[in-house]
Amino acid sequence: MGFQHFAIALYVVLSFSPVYAQDVAQTSSHSSAMVVHNSPSNIPNAEMQEIFAADQAIRLDVEKRGGWIAIKDDRQFQKRWEEQDAENLKRTSELLEKGALNAGVDYYYAAFIFQHSSKPEDFLKAHHLAVISISKGYDARWISSATLDRFLQAVGRQQIYGTQYRADEVGIYVRQPVELGIVNDAERAQLNVPALSEDE
Repeated sequence: MGFQHFAIALYVVLSFSPVYAQDVAQTSSHSSAMVVHNSPSNIPNAEMQEIFAADQAIRLDVEKRGGWIAIKDDRQFQKRWEEQDAENLKRTSELLEKGALNAGVDYYYAAFIFQHSSKPEDFLKAHHLAVISISKGYDARWISSATLDRFLQAVGRQQIYGTQYRADEVGIYVRQPVELGIVNDAERAQLNVPALSEDE
C-alpha cells in the first residue's frame, strides 16, 4: 500500500502504510478504559506504552505539519516514518512472542501497531489483539471495528463499519465506501464509530 492512501483514521492516529490518519484521535477520544482489577496480570508493559507513544507522535507530527498534503513530497520523512513503523511492528511481535503483554491496554496498543502495517494478515492480527483487549476489560471497540474494516479493504472487500477514510487531492478526509445492510448506525454507535448519516 502506498503513501497516497494516507488517510484512514483521523480520529486517533495516522497509520502507515502511512496511509491512515484517523487512528490518532480515536485513541484519546474513544478509548477510555473499563474498570479492571489491579492484579499483576493487569500491569501495563512499559515498553509497549513507549512503542505506542512513538507510533502516535509521528502521526501527530504529520497533522501539525498540515496533514498528508504537507508531507507527501518529503521522501526523507516518509522513509523515517516507514522505518519506524516497521521497527515498532517487529518489537511488538517480539513482546507478544515472549508473552510480555498482559494488560488489556497492552493489547490495545499492540492492535494499533499491527493496524499500521501494510499487510492484510497484520490487519487481521490487529483485530485479534483488539478482541483480546476487550476481553480483558479495556475499551477497544473502535480499533476492533477499524481493524476489521481495514482487513476487508485489503482483501478487496468494502468496509462494513465505516472507520476508514482517505485524503482527497486537497487533503480532505473522505469516508471510503461501506457495504450496506450488515451494520446499522445504532450498532456503529455501540462501537464508537460515527454514523454514516453524518456524511450526508
